[in-house]
Amino acid sequence: MPTKVPVQQGGTQLTSIPAGSILAAQSANVLSAVTSTNGTTYLQNANGTISWATVSFDTSNLVPYTGATKDVNLGTHNITANNLSGTNTGDETALSIKTKLGSASSTTDGYLTSTDWNTFNNKQNALGYTPENIANKGVANGYAPLNSSTKIDDSYLSQPIATTASPTFAGLKLNPSSQPTGSNGLIYYDSTANKFEFYQNGAWVTYGSGNVTGPASSTDSDIVLFNGTTGTSIKDSGKTLPSGSIVGTTDTQTIQNKTLDNTNAITVKDSNLTIQNSTDTTKQVKFDASGITTSTTRTYTLPDANTTLVGIDVAQTLTNKRINPRVYSTTSTSSLTPDANSYDSIDITALAAALTINNPSGTPVNFQKLIIRIKDNGTAQTISWGTAYASAGATLPTTTVAGKWVYIGLIYNSTASQWQCVAVAQQS
Repeated sequence: MPTKVPVQQGGTQLTSIPAGSILAAQSANVLSAVTSTNGTTYLQNANGTISWATVSFDTSNLVPYTGATKDVNLGTHNITANNLSGTNTGDETALSIKTKLGSASSTTDGYLTSTDWNTFNNKQNALGYTPENIANKGVANGYAPLNSSTKIDDSYLSQPIATTASPTFAGLKLNPSSQPTGSNGLIYYDSTANKFEFYQNGAWVTYGSGNVTGPASSTDSDIVLFNGTTGTSIKDSGKTLPSGSIVGTTDTQTIQNKTLDNTNAITVKDSNLTIQNSTDTTKQVKFDASGITTSTTRTYTLPDANTTLVGIDVAQTLTNKRINPRVYSTTSTSSLTPDANSYDSIDITALAAALTINNPSGTPVNFQKLIIRIKDNGTAQTISWGTAYASAGATLPTTTVAGKWVYIGLIYNSTASQWQCVAVAQQS
């Protein structure tokens, strides 16, 4: 058995090979070829090349020995060598190395075979998305493939449209043999009537092609109203659509056979109110309210009789009419100016001073009449007349008779521009 090499704690480099040691057989090739340095260890590789290299020892489990030199069992320790040199000249071959290493597997490290290399080398780059497993195409719990027309073949549909008379898709029934049992949200298509219907709140409602279905209480020709604010329900308004045109608030239209509501006030502009003859519409009547005072309402009362309106400048014969005179009355005054536009008669009931009757104001018309009646206060008073007055068949009085009435009748003569006295009647 080869002699073990003694190692001393704190010793220096090995300077000789003990006889019988495992290095003795190679001593001729070791010490003679390599010069050692302090702290290095002699090493020989498998090809016989020798070198000195720095090594490190795991000394945590070494037991120091201080006695005489003797063999010591060092146990098993890890040794790390640095700065190894040398060349493999063939003792180990690729085959021997492969044999020793073995090929790598899913659980064991080893060398990479050429097959594995080609497999890895032929891998495509990262896709950037999660690919669909092609094994799931066209199988249960997988996905349906598209045909050459980018459509899904009928064979992948649970109820193909082309081969099934009444397919159902999540509440949609296409062309059932009869109206299906209703449930909210269910839709079906009736190809015979060419219409879609959906079930809502206990009833089938038609939409799309066809007629709108209203409430059961609807009346023919009644106007339809929305029922509520959702815009999805309608109701019968109870009002029948008139046979004529609908009247617009701003449209120019001719309205016939209408009765205005007699419970509310109706205001019509005089320029917009025209009354036509029932047989000749070219005969029309309009009213003009421009002569009324601003912010004033005038009331015109119609007589309780079938009659004809009287025009102020129209030749008409008046029957059974009484014209009340326009009278200016005063107790006493010293100066009087009659207003020919406002009064037809002057009444002085107790004249207490001399009286001057001035020329009348206003614009009198030919043959306009003016009657003046005077009575003093029991003392006779003088009367003076303006230049517009003249005697014509009767003399203008110049004094009163105490306590007596006197009547003076005047007629306007537009040719002479005079109020001519035609009559004087003195109470006796």
